[in-house]
Amino acid sequence: MYLFLSNLSILDIGFVNITFPKMLEGLLPGGKTISLLACLAQSYLFFLEGVSNFLLLAFMSFDRYVAI
Repeated sequence: MYLFLSNLSILDIGFVNITFPKMLEGLLPGGKTISLLACLAQSYLFFLEGVSNFLLLAFMSFDRYVAI
C-alpha cells in the first residue's frame, strides 16, 4: 500500500509541475502566449497524468477490496 501512496504523491507533484510554470509565465507582465506545439505537449502530459492517476486509484481500490 505504501508503494501506491508514494506513486500517488509523485503523480500529484507531476500535475503541478506540468501546468503551473506555464501558467505563471502567462500571468507575468509581458508574458507571451503558449505555442500550439507546447499546448499539445502540455495537454498530452496532463491527460497522461490523469489517466495514470485514475488507474492507480483503481488498483488501490482493488487492492483494498482483495484485502477485505
